[in-house]
Amino acid sequence: MTVNRLRDFIRRYFSRVVTLPETSREAKTTRRGRKPRQSAERTAVLSPSERFVWGMTALIIALIGAIVLEAVHIAVLHTSSPELLTIISGLVGSFTTAFLLGPKVS
Repeated sequence: MTVNRLRDFIRRYFSRVVTLPETSREAKTTRRGRKPRQSAERTAVLSPSERFVWGMTALIIALIGAIVLEAVHIAVLHTSSPELLTIISGLVGSFTTAFLLGPKVS
């Protein structure tokens, strides 16, 4: 997966569709006796900020790199590294927090 595809996925995942209130106009009867227009709801897509998208991209890449590094460490030395496990645990915690709280939509 390329970085652009990953960024697009993150942007789509954290985008929100909101309904914007339409200014209500009093319905008036016209001279010709037509029915008044009904107000339609408007929707808008709010995307996360570019800083948030780049931060999540860097977080995912760092997490994948740390997991690969830990796998190589286990394969070569036949032991796990407590420091790498701490790094992986911190990155997973940051990742989980970002997904639970979500971005500030700009």
